[in-house]
Amino acid sequence: MPKPSSVTRFLFDHGHYVISTGRVKPRAFEPSIRDNTTSVFVIDGLPDQAIWNISTLHIAPLRGRDAAVRADIPSAAIEQIDLALDVDDTPPGHAAIVGWPPEKDRVKMLAQQLAADAVLHVKAP
Repeated sequence: MPKPSSVTRFLFDHGHYVISTGRVKPRAFEPSIRDNTTSVFVIDGLPDQAIWNISTLHIAPLRGRDAAVRADIPSAAIEQIDLALDVDDTPPGHAAIVGWPPEKDRVKMLAQQLAADAVLHVKAP
């Protein structure tokens, strides 16, 4: 698979975004304490509805609900702060932001930078 140019993070926690301002909060990108990665999906060349379908097909069955909000981010923004994308394609299109440092204050700073580069999208009703 060629190097992705953009990815999306499906958001479920209201504490991860502010719809009224179109802002993604840094906590949305902080890594999981389970494996120190942030789950994302490659969205290169996909139309909007196909991106939402990823949530319906691959996330809703696991979480019991579909995502209504997502944060799109260019891969370059991830690489510029010395993090990386690990595309595992399980499920199809899945990737993880990896390379998070062990220091919590540094993680928060990097997550702030990712959030600043992210674009919030709300699923049409």
